[in-house]
Amino acid sequence: MSNDGSVSLIIEQDGCVSAPIMAEVQVNPIPNITIQQVDDYCVGETAVLDAISSVGGSSFVWTGPGGFISNADPVVFNNAQVSQSGNYSAVASAEGCVSAPLDLILVIH
Repeated sequence: MSNDGSVSLIIEQDGCVSAPIMAEVQVNPIPNITIQQVDDYCVGETAVLDAISSVGGSSFVWTGPGGFISNADPVVFNNAQVSQSGNYSAVASAEGCVSAPLDLILVIH
């Protein structure tokens, strides 16, 4: 289904047919995300991971090395350290729909 609207459901079992059940359906868009350019950072700088969703009001979950999880967007690492380098992934959700993960590599040297 590609649009909002009404649907009708009729159930048939053993020759018996139910009365139709009407329901309104709302189709929500799946968020697509892009990640703002990530530069390499030097130790002690402020490193920023920032994502944008195609659906306004999206919330984000970031995951990364060492069990890192954050709902912040942007994610800000003040006084960045080499140990924070690694693979990070962002997922956006809006109105019950979840984006595909988008990955990046954060380099702090």
